[in-house]
Amino acid sequence: MNSLAPVLLLVLVGIVVVKFLKPSLPEGYENLSAEEAHARLEEIPGVAILDVRTPTEFAEGHIAQARNIDIYSSDFTSRLSKLNTSPSYLVYCRSGNRSVSALKRMKSLGFERVWNLSGGVSAWKGSGFTLVQ
Repeated sequence: MNSLAPVLLLVLVGIVVVKFLKPSLPEGYENLSAEEAHARLEEIPGVAILDVRTPTEFAEGHIAQARNIDIYSSDFTSRLSKLNTSPSYLVYCRSGNRSVSALKRMKSLGFERVWNLSGGVSAWKGSGFTLVQ
């Protein structure tokens, strides 16, 4: 049993790290897989797509119809505050971490229907969906 103790401790530490260091979505917002996001974009007209990566990342390839607002820009919150809060939004970044931070700011600004693309543009490409440049 003593030889299992270090392994169990590592597993427990891993669970705690994942739970508390991985950003969590604001209440009322939803993570969508690439497949679910693609389906929503097809089913629901007028979904606004927001890419929060850098302009360089955006230029390398983005989801069609996406608008780029770099989360690292000094005017990020100001630019968000100028958007209409009524439509549904699909927000993404490269892997899903920056977009969760963006969702938290959007929640504070009163956006109601916001979805996070879980796994970001990497998951989108990995599921076989196209990007535009």
